[in-house]
Amino acid sequence: MAADANVQSVPSDLLSLEENNLIVTIVGNKRQSKATAVVQMFHANPDPSQWTKFKTGVVCLVKDNIKRSYYIRLIDLVTRSMVYEQELYHQFAYKKDTPSFHSFPGDSFIVGITLRTRGKAAKVQ
Repeated sequence: MAADANVQSVPSDLLSLEENNLIVTIVGNKRQSKATAVVQMFHANPDPSQWTKFKTGVVCLVKDNIKRSYYIRLIDLVTRSMVYEQELYHQFAYKKDTPSFHSFPGDSFIVGITLRTRGKAAKVQ
């Protein structure tokens, strides 16, 4: 892949080589995606009992060596930009609601993601 030769990101088998390379570029130097998946992202805001679609894109579990932290980042391949970021903190509550739908608390609202394939969903824990 692109970026740093010492730091390999995990590609998505649903993306082309060019799209996976674009993800590596957007994630940036001295950062790596430990998991990469095509998703639909939802939020429960303002009603915590109702999900609203936010965006379709590529979610990455990013190890950021510069900030010395881990993040969930959503990348929009159309705009070639990161459109959502959530830092993972001690006792972060990531929940597998179903095999393909996962949720977690965001800074302002509950976030849900539907992963494109169940095989990929099982790897994101």
